[in-house]
Amino acid sequence: MAFTVSPQGPGLSLDSAPRSLWGGWNLAAPVLLILFNAVLVNLPATRDASRWMTDENGPVEMLSFILMIAVAWWAARLAVRHWRDDKLASVFWSMFAAGMFFIGMEEVSWGQWLVGFETPPEMAAQNVQGEFNLHNLQGAHELIEPMRVLFGVGSLIGIAIGGWAVARNVAVPWKLWPWFAIIAGLSILDMLFAHIEVRQRIEWTVSELMEMVELLIAIGTTLYVRHHLKRSREV
Repeated sequence: MAFTVSPQGPGLSLDSAPRSLWGGWNLAAPVLLILFNAVLVNLPATRDASRWMTDENGPVEMLSFILMIAVAWWAARLAVRHWRDDKLASVFWSMFAAGMFFIGMEEVSWGQWLVGFETPPEMAAQNVQGEFNLHNLQGAHELIEPMRVLFGVGSLIGIAIGGWAVARNVAVPWKLWPWFAIIAGLSILDMLFAHIEVRQRIEWTVSELMEMVELLIAIGTTLYVRHHLKRSREV
């Protein structure tokens, strides 16, 4: 079931409802990824392997980087494709492409981990990890948690407006709700646990899952953009 907009006004339409509200593999995949990582990080025998996977320049971060740069390219193609028929969508996809390119490059410190150049002393002094990026600068680092929450919640709003005619070229498809619900939920918990007392093991586990959450963001946005690329070819 979803909201639709007709000449008579907004309403509900069963025709636009997803075949399965549980999303099939779109539910299983993110849940299994999170559970797999949670188990690995909590078992002493596999904890080192989990940290290797999610470490700086590790497999999870590099896969996130590759997907985000690919998403930026695909979003730029959508911006060009919609320029004539939907200017608002074109502007949105242009901003989305720029944002994903920025986030992707921040993941690898603008190539520092790939090329191996030194951080300028002035930036190193202000960066909590001594890296060549902006998100770890003092003051900006504290914004990472709320930005994850904003992304997850914003994506769920993108699903809610799926029936609005004006959003047809940018709305998030229903089938992706598990990816963004898990992103939003874990990000909210991570932010809350910084201000409320919970069992140390729970707080630590959620904190350790944040790199995997960033991979979910990369995969979720990949599925989202590919959906719209396919749709734009069919229209």
